[in-house]
Amino acid sequence: GQLRMGAVIRKQSRHEKSRSVVSALTRAAAGALAGILAAAVALGVAELVAALIGPASAPVIAVGETAINLTPIPVKDFAITHFGSHDKQALVAGILVMLAGFAALIGAAAVRRIGYGLAGLAVFAGLGVTAALRLPGAGLLDVVPTLTGVTVAAGTLVTLVRSIRPRDDRAALVTDGVAGGAR
Repeated sequence: GQLRMGAVIRKQSRHEKSRSVVSALTRAAAGALAGILAAAVALGVAELVAALIGPASAPVIAVGETAINLTPIPVKDFAITHFGSHDKQALVAGILVMLAGFAALIGAAAVRRIGYGLAGLAVFAGLGVTAALRLPGAGLLDVVPTLTGVTVAAGTLVTLVRSIRPRDDRAALVTDGVAGGAR
């Protein structure tokens, strides 16, 4: 009896481990999607605010213009040769693809600890603010779209991560990156 019961317990234990791995992967994928959605919200809000302030203050445009200004001439010539008149569209597409990849990573990290996700958003904000301020004729008002977008994205990310985390982890979400809470 006991030998047979031991085999059953080991089998259940292996099944529970595989179920927890699947659950962790599912949460990571859901977190990645949450990160991408939060980034989309950030960009949407930033674009709306930039429409009021000035189109050059939009984060993607500011980052693209800054990238162009910092790019060595041989690289610019290469891009123009290969992309022709569509070189700026290719640059914007590249920025958006990199943004989506980074957003997916921060979303997956945020499911583990919300502070990681918020730190990733701070990196986004830093890049956007720096790019906006580097543009010719830029002023402090040009950073408002980026900061507004990131602020709304932070709320979005926290809300989405709360819906992904298991019930017993939700209490830690409030404090885990702020005051050294559990987790």
